[in-house]
Amino acid sequence: MVRWPVRDSICIDCRTALPSGTPCPGGTHRVIKLRTPDGRDALLTEVWGPKSLRRRIRDAASVGAVGGTGASLLDGCSGCDAMDLGDGLGGHFWLVLGVVTIAIGMLWFAGKLIADRLRIRRQRLRANGAKRRVPLGPATGRYGKVVAGETGLAPLGDTACVAYNLELRARRMVMLRDAMTLGFEIELDTHERVRIPAGPCVIDLTRAPQRGNTGTYLEILDPLRGETDDLEPFPFENAFERTIRVGDEVEILGRLVPTPEGHGEVGYRDVPHAILVPDGVPRLRVRAAS
Repeated sequence: MVRWPVRDSICIDCRTALPSGTPCPGGTHRVIKLRTPDGRDALLTEVWGPKSLRRRIRDAASVGAVGGTGASLLDGCSGCDAMDLGDGLGGHFWLVLGVVTIAIGMLWFAGKLIADRLRIRRQRLRANGAKRRVPLGPATGRYGKVVAGETGLAPLGDTACVAYNLELRARRMVMLRDAMTLGFEIELDTHERVRIPAGPCVIDLTRAPQRGNTGTYLEILDPLRGETDDLEPFPFENAFERTIRVGDEVEILGRLVPTPEGHGEVGYRDVPHAILVPDGVPRLRVRAAS
């Protein structure tokens, strides 16, 4: 198995993970370094907001339970027995007033804690997903079979494949895209050959299988996550992954252009051998089994 290229950059507009120096397949988007503190902070700002807001969310999440603080408030009145409250109605009045004041304080604190928890929950729901889309391209009806290619293990499904596309989503928002190929060849129904270059690609994820466990994928992609107590840059609820394997039938979306590859001299009536290649980033759709 061949290792996939290291994706140490990310587009903060469409959330596509990319190898260093690689343009975004979504277009003219903002690409930053994921494995630098400044770059990672820029991503977190897009997802959650500035550092000050993220700090307040973390502080609210770390507030202790009501019972612990309530006990400390009651303990603060343990010296009331030593106070000379006086006998009779006046003394009882001040005692009752003190107890009521403590009870009101505890209720206020409990209400504040609940409000903080609800605010955190709402904030999680407001995590910002991708602002831009990665276009798939129109259907072309140009189908072929994958006949050769280097293979690696898909990040989520551990399936041997020549290409994959995965997305992490939260409430239908894309939080992370990652799609790569090691390079492979397709033989079209017309017997022409198409060479898919190694690098980023786009694969249709319609009805893609859902994965239940990301394993160590995020730790490998985002090694700085273990060195900070900041919020999660890729909050997600569902993970989807589509792979392309040798033998799969695929549709090539988008324009193909010939790339002549001369093999010796070409005569006057000879037609030079050519390999077709995608015009730009490869965009593919796996053909459903009939």
